[in-house]
Amino acid sequence: MKIKGIIYDFNGTMFFDSDFQNEARRKFFLDKYNRKVTGEEFDLYIHGVNSVDTFKYFLNKTISFEEARVLEEEKEVIYRNLCLKSDKFKLADGLEEFLNYAKEKHLLQNIATASAFKNTKFFFDNLDLYRWFDLDQTAYNNGKIKSKPDPEIFIKAANNLGLTLSECIVFEDSRNGIIAAKRGGAKLVIGVSSRLSEEDLKKHGADLVISNYIDLDKKLF
Repeated sequence: MKIKGIIYDFNGTMFFDSDFQNEARRKFFLDKYNRKVTGEEFDLYIHGVNSVDTFKYFLNKTISFEEARVLEEEKEVIYRNLCLKSDKFKLADGLEEFLNYAKEKHLLQNIATASAFKNTKFFFDNLDLYRWFDLDQTAYNNGKIKSKPDPEIFIKAANNLGLTLSECIVFEDSRNGIIAAKRGGAKLVIGVSSRLSEEDLKKHGADLVISNYIDLDKKLF
């Protein structure tokens, strides 16, 4: 089946923000709960996971989407301030050129992110994602979509373009995200090694791995 669309996770895939995320998370949990977050907890319960499930784990209780959204926004204020103060708040190397290439090839493009709407719009506004994406089509954490590794968010992102996920390539940086994309039947899953090793990403199902978009083989598209 011909490739018709490309779906991107955002954090760690389009914007390499693990340092920002980690600093904001650690500060939030330490200041509010006197709780340190381990590297393993970041991989299993934060990266690619929606806020309800994240706080369910860390607080050891079930909370509503509204409760999670309030807590998440406290953390996101810290995160957004860190982004705006840094010259590293930019798209991954080579990505802008690749997005333009995909657009010229008339490939449909969308984003599937565990971020809530406020952060999603923050990225659109400050990184000018409107050049390539429609904010109204983006699949983000609205409190109803299941967390990765469930494939629902990728399927929704593809459907919002009028496609099936089997017609799309997915770019992802997290274990949960790669598993989700494979479960959903993505035609090809490309791992982005912004945090995890090539070996780890392939172990969880990535068909190939890139470190940035500069050397990405455009023959795939």
